[in-house]
Amino acid sequence: MIRDKIEEDARLEYKAAASIGREDKRKQEITKDVSSLANASGGTIIYGIAESRAVDAPRLPERIDPVNATDFSKEWLDQIIGQIRPRIPGLEISAIQIGANASDYVYVVDVPQSSTAHQSLDCRYYARRNFEATAMVDYEVRDVMQRSVHPTVDAEIRIIADFPFDRNSHIAIRLKNVGEIMARHYAVVVRMPLRNSHGVIFIKDGTLNLADGPSSTSVSFTNSGGAPLFPGSTVMLSSKFEHKQGVKRQDGGEIPESIKSVEIDLYADNMPRLSLTKNFTDAQLQWI
Repeated sequence: MIRDKIEEDARLEYKAAASIGREDKRKQEITKDVSSLANASGGTIIYGIAESRAVDAPRLPERIDPVNATDFSKEWLDQIIGQIRPRIPGLEISAIQIGANASDYVYVVDVPQSSTAHQSLDCRYYARRNFEATAMVDYEVRDVMQRSVHPTVDAEIRIIADFPFDRNSHIAIRLKNVGEIMARHYAVVVRMPLRNSHGVIFIKDGTLNLADGPSSTSVSFTNSGGAPLFPGSTVMLSSKFEHKQGVKRQDGGEIPESIKSVEIDLYADNMPRLSLTKNFTDAQLQWI
């Protein structure tokens, strides 16, 4: 990771050996950092790697700074992390001997995203945002606690544009239940640019939106009365579309300027609405 210059991000954090200590401040910091990952999207903390202090290379791993396992064993670290309430199920600590001395270790803490909110030793709730753990406000804590009672569904889109004949042009939506709760009902609303260089886009069973503001064409998908989406499972949805030239509004006016990207609203049972914006051009090249 040092050689490849793997930078810290929202799911990866490096900690020097001095981050582990018996002082209350150090113990609180350990539980803060670990619980913040569980409360966010999960991730990994590596104790025993020092970050670069260079202004032009922040958040890059600089060198091995091993933890003395004689002073701070894997079991000791596990006991400190175990003081997070409630305990984080599925958390794993790997001890890797690396360094000149037999007691030189790096501890890799893999933290899964949890189905509820976890409290640090200072009795506060934290979530990792970008490169730091910050305190959560009330609605964020409530939302995390709701993970265990609603599904978590994600969406990707792919646009197949068969120019110039449109015989196989279609949009495809791929939904995946990435949580642990079954989605009994789901619905997706997709809004695409109404026009591009090939003409005005008409989606089969779609709707033209010409109200005030940028125009669009939209289509909705739902499993109303159909099969649920089980945890870990995927479902494909698709609809054909075609381009038409010289299209006018009913009043004879020009079609207004349209949105530039693809906009997706996803609903699943009691899951908060997921709104995504995807680049139209990128969606023609790959799933995004």
